[in-house]
Amino acid sequence: MEDSTGNGQPTKAGGKAYRTSLATRLAIAVLVVAVVTIVVTVAVSTARIGDTADELVNLRITARSSALAQELNDYFRNAANDATFIAASNSTAEALEAFSAAYQELDRLDVATLESQRASVGEFYLGEFLPTLSDVRGESVEPDAVIPRSSGAPIYLQAAYIADVELPADQRQLITDPNDGSSWTAAHTQYHPGLRAFANGFRFLDLFLIDAETQSVVYSTNKDITFGTNLVAGPHSGTSMASLARRAITEGSAGDVFSTDFATYPPALDQPSGFMASPIVVDDEVRGVVVVSLDLETVSNIMTLDWRSGRFGETGEAYLVGSDRTMRSDSRLFLEDPDAYFARIDEVGTTPDIDRARMESLGTTVVFQPVDNEAVRSGLEGDTDISTVTNYLGREVYSAYAPIAPDSFDWVLLVEQEVAEAEEPLADYIRSSLTITVVFMVLLTFAAVAWASSLVAPLRRMGAALHSARVDAEPRPIPVTGVTEFRRLAERLNSMVEGLAVRKEQVLRALRAKTAVLRTLVPNAALAQVQVGERRFIETVPQSTVASIHMDGIDALVQRGDDDASREFLVALVEAADGVADQFGLERVKLTGPTYQAVAGLGTAHLDHAPRAARFVAETIREIDQLAKEAGVDLALSGGISSGTVTAGLVGDSRLVFDLWGEPVDEADRLAAIAPADRIYVSSSAKQRLPDGVPAIEVRTPLGETAWAIDVNDELGLEVVR
Repeated sequence: MEDSTGNGQPTKAGGKAYRTSLATRLAIAVLVVAVVTIVVTVAVSTARIGDTADELVNLRITARSSALAQELNDYFRNAANDATFIAASNSTAEALEAFSAAYQELDRLDVATLESQRASVGEFYLGEFLPTLSDVRGESVEPDAVIPRSSGAPIYLQAAYIADVELPADQRQLITDPNDGSSWTAAHTQYHPGLRAFANGFRFLDLFLIDAETQSVVYSTNKDITFGTNLVAGPHSGTSMASLARRAITEGSAGDVFSTDFATYPPALDQPSGFMASPIVVDDEVRGVVVVSLDLETVSNIMTLDWRSGRFGETGEAYLVGSDRTMRSDSRLFLEDPDAYFARIDEVGTTPDIDRARMESLGTTVVFQPVDNEAVRSGLEGDTDISTVTNYLGREVYSAYAPIAPDSFDWVLLVEQEVAEAEEPLADYIRSSLTITVVFMVLLTFAAVAWASSLVAPLRRMGAALHSARVDAEPRPIPVTGVTEFRRLAERLNSMVEGLAVRKEQVLRALRAKTAVLRTLVPNAALAQVQVGERRFIETVPQSTVASIHMDGIDALVQRGDDDASREFLVALVEAADGVADQFGLERVKLTGPTYQAVAGLGTAHLDHAPRAARFVAETIREIDQLAKEAGVDLALSGGISSGTVTAGLVGDSRLVFDLWGEPVDEADRLAAIAPADRIYVSSSAKQRLPDGVPAIEVRTPLGETAWAIDVNDELGLEVVR
């Protein structure tokens, strides 16, 4: 058994309402369909965007890897060419011959006669060099391992150019003549400036000349402690530089280049050093070798340029790894925050304590920081690719790898960025999508409930009307709305009410449409007159200011009427001008050709109508100029304002025309047309109504009139009462 409540809602016999209404069921159905659609769409788009994001990350990293690889290969190739150029120079061969002859002369000196030199050299090593090297290594160094003792030349030369010189090590190349009077110094005075120019011009840290017969270092640009020593029997015979020189002497020929990888180099206080060597050949005989020390700072500048300039995010970096799977360039984190770097490698635990100590004391990760993962191994095997690996800091990164300097060193270049940072844009997109989805679902819930309620509203109204028929003398008219079935039911109940309701709705809709159209044609001041049926009226306003904006170049744009971009720009231009007009209380009069005209003081009698007009013109020109730049449109914008009495009128029967007449109207248009770009010409009448602080300059117009020019970019200092 069923009954009906006062609002037409059916109930069961016990008075308990049905649990789910038709409106609720409709709303749930809409929500289910929408949720399924949104979830599927977001899932598919996220997957596809994720794939695209991965491709973009891979493309960016691999592109930078290729560029760096090319730059590094060019650097090492140029270094090799520079070394062979120096070795092939006739002046180098002459210098080698002169230095070798002078060296042999010094080497024949009796060591016993060099007591003062031996004492000076010993004092240098024991008091300066050895303590510093011991601090770097964290252990004492035996003097016999580095001090030359066997012959006269190394003792004499190191005393004259190292021990007895009060200059730091990096400035010894500035010494040309220590005034010792030796034949070696005579040769040094002649050849050292040119050899030093070679070294500095080609960005080498040091340049050595080594005699092939004696295998002695007969010349050094920077005079480190290998200077003057013998590379076979001397204290530095076991260094990488000595091995390289011996190899170039025994295996080399003209034009050959030999290289040795970076390693700790005791004469440089264990700083990692790499060398290239090229034989000096005279009459098809190897007379000696040029050995150059490579500048690791140049490599570091290449590797750090991207992240130092902020182009590679917070975690992106590029570095080199040698065949021993240790670094050949410094870690970004080490350069930026050494404390954080050491804390991190301590946490990862893959760096031996002794290497950690050497990095801390020498200030570099080169040849000490181990890097061993799939990318390094593949790169050392000659492969070029990108993969996701765990880097030396224990973080997951995208790593692009490529072999480097195949003719000189067995290195691999790695360009990396942490996966978390590289995928942050995708994560932001997913978070934004989820947020938008949640908000949309909330809004959709309300909309679905409202829609469902509106859909069944006719049924509720019919029920209420039927109920009123039993208690009221005259039943209320039943509005005909809803779907077809509901309308047919309502028509059978009350066809007359349906017709009246439909006609009423049509009249209201037409009235709203008419009002909307009128708002675009006439100002608010004339809108009320038109709405009450007034077709003609004339009104004189004694205090107002007319503002005109001349847009030179707009005609050419309008003639391209089939250009969607041009139409969109014109719509945006008018909307921007109308918006500024509303902001400052002006009303648009018309837009004719290249001129936009508005008036202040027409609808509302503003006392500050002139300042409002000036602010309006300046702001509008700036906004339109910005729109034109963004759209790539070339416009020259100028303005004109004039104050005084104007007459506003609405005329016409079948076609309404609103216009403005008076001297201020013509004068404002004329001033706007002749004003230069980005200038506002102000008439005398308007100037009198502007505050004294406005930056206006008196000018003579081409028509002989007096006006005042205002730069739209100046601060006008006009306070407008809103």
